[in-house]
Amino acid sequence: MMSKPPTHPTYALSAPVPPARPGCMRLATTGRVQSPWGVRSAVPAVLASLVFAALGCSRFGCGSDHLAAVHAVSGDVGFRGLAAKSPSEASTVAWEPANKGQKLYDGDGIKTAPGATSIVAIEGGGNVEIGPESIVYFKLSHSDAGDAFALDVTLGEAVLQTASSGMRLQTSIGLAQFSVDSRVRFSSEEGAAAFEVEAGMALLQVGAQAIEVQTEIGLARFEPGTQLRMDAVSGEKANLTLEIGEAVLNGESVEAGTRFAIDVGELSFAIAVGPAEIAPPPEDEVPEEPAESEDGLGSEGFRLEVTGAPLRIRAPGTKALAAMPVGTHQAEAGSVIRLTRRGSAVVSANGSAANVTGPAELTLGGADGLFASASQGRVEVTSAASEPAVFGVKGGKVVLKASSQSLVQLSRSGAVVRNRKGAVSVQGHIDQIKLGLGEHATLFNNGKIDQGDKPPERVALYVVAGESFTLRDPSPPTAVGFRLTRACGESGGLVEVKSGARTLSYSSKGSPSVHTRLTPGSHTYRVRCFTGGSLGEKEAASGRIRVLRDSGLAQLPRSAPSTRVDTDGRNYTILYQNLLPEIRVVWPKAPAASAYKLTAKRVSGGSPETFSSAKPTHVFAGGDLREGRYEFTFSSNTGKASKPTLLVIDFDNAAPKASITSPSQGSAAPGSTVEVSGLAMAGWSVAVEGKPIPMGAKHRFSTELTVGTQTDAIAIRLAHPAHGVHYYLRHTSKQ
Repeated sequence: MMSKPPTHPTYALSAPVPPARPGCMRLATTGRVQSPWGVRSAVPAVLASLVFAALGCSRFGCGSDHLAAVHAVSGDVGFRGLAAKSPSEASTVAWEPANKGQKLYDGDGIKTAPGATSIVAIEGGGNVEIGPESIVYFKLSHSDAGDAFALDVTLGEAVLQTASSGMRLQTSIGLAQFSVDSRVRFSSEEGAAAFEVEAGMALLQVGAQAIEVQTEIGLARFEPGTQLRMDAVSGEKANLTLEIGEAVLNGESVEAGTRFAIDVGELSFAIAVGPAEIAPPPEDEVPEEPAESEDGLGSEGFRLEVTGAPLRIRAPGTKALAAMPVGTHQAEAGSVIRLTRRGSAVVSANGSAANVTGPAELTLGGADGLFASASQGRVEVTSAASEPAVFGVKGGKVVLKASSQSLVQLSRSGAVVRNRKGAVSVQGHIDQIKLGLGEHATLFNNGKIDQGDKPPERVALYVVAGESFTLRDPSPPTAVGFRLTRACGESGGLVEVKSGARTLSYSSKGSPSVHTRLTPGSHTYRVRCFTGGSLGEKEAASGRIRVLRDSGLAQLPRSAPSTRVDTDGRNYTILYQNLLPEIRVVWPKAPAASAYKLTAKRVSGGSPETFSSAKPTHVFAGGDLREGRYEFTFSSNTGKASKPTLLVIDFDNAAPKASITSPSQGSAAPGSTVEVSGLAMAGWSVAVEGKPIPMGAKHRFSTELTVGTQTDAIAIRLAHPAHGVHYYLRHTSKQ
């Protein structure tokens, strides 16, 4: 019978978390105070207060006068200097802005505002990454092993990255030792404290007082000196190994060396030193499944389909995280779920669903009709067919009308929101916008919204989607419109432009054309079409674009260039514009001889040709050698030969293809009639506004044109069957 509450709290050991990758171990323990009757423990209530020292230094920092230093600051980060302050003095010390390079002494604290982060470098090796809305104090303590650094996480979250020599860490339970390059996450929220080993391996030795831990298989008692080894294992079972000492499992004695398989996730416990007792939990402490409603959901209407790896869940009104294995489960509104990197889950209720990919943290339900909210992870949200869905993030919310879908990708600074289907709007604390189908925007934690490069209202020219070309503009960047009718019909689509590592998306928003803005340089693009109110995955058209800053006034060469090639074993490349070059092949430092022979061979095929001469030189007239790769070798009648030499003749696509004489830049007014004239290279055709311009003597062209009002430039199109398309722009005057 239960007669009175316990005089000491116990700590609940949450469900073991699978490793983020093979060879890594993740363990979470929470410091939530339990109140089961008759359970006793002398463990203090603040587990997140930790003491650690770098291995290999007898004193912290190896002689440094400060404990740590601020390495990086992002956002609103505060500093509180409590070094050498008495408790009464400390209560009057206010927070002030923290600065990069600021040294931290015994008692000093760092505080981060919403959306802010900081990195603190520890003297002696390692660093601490402090997350948003956190308070961390840096302290110095003393032990038999020497001075040690104490990290006190009183609010929020901090991540410790150990040094290359590993790290010992004195917790309020006992001494923990982490391997080289371990990564440990400490957190404290509403009185609950926790640490997770995200990478590496941990040994935990119980301190001077015994502890009792509520595990998934029962209540375990660990005596002073007991050592636990925690390693990642594969499969869905964990191992409990008693290496030295005595243990009682479910009331029966167990001999040393016995190993048990336990269905509690991917974790291995090894009791290396000291006795342990493990008893099953009382029946009245077994958590009950939420009651099912007629539609098969919990009383609050949330269904969880867990895949990949178990997740952890915190029910409303509790502070401990419990295990939720792979499978289908139910949950109440207000529950918080956490997924590891290997885990994923589909959360659904009332026809709406969220497909969550870990690592992630999601809160189910919420005020103002929230379906769910997330602070981490990748979430694909789909609203019900009959009603909208509202999804919350730190900077605001994402509103999906009925039968809509949005992809939300969260980071430390905010969330990138993409409209995949239907009508999606982003509402920040400061800004709000509607996203066209296929468009995306970044909602920052401070409530501001950035939609990146907004499409221009007007363009310099329109091209048919799928065309590749070089664009010659006197004043880029250039606004280019893509007509999508041939690729997508009248439904419109999305144009994705990739420039180096950056990709920009432009939506037609129901129109058969898309406006983009292109900077100087090379770009690739692809078109995906809208079908049935959603964005198709299939590529409907693609192309390449090169934007050059070119006034279009350069003079074209009137004669073939002449180039010398020495048969010295090197590789030569000759770029020509409109006339194939004259090539003079010379054998430098040739031996004296009465006769020489040049062998020329086209690398791509064909029979070698030989040319005899009394001198070690031969001239190919312009046009004798076409585009391609050639190998030249000279030989003499004395039996000696030059080194084989490679020559590549290629067309210079960046060189001018035309010289535009009229109109001048900015002189043509919309609606007026102007002369379009110039000089083009041989072999190129010229057109303007889709109408061919006849080529006259000496490759000159001229025509009259009524300047249109739909674009902001006259686009003169030059095309060559082998060398592609070039557009020369003449911007019109302002209306």
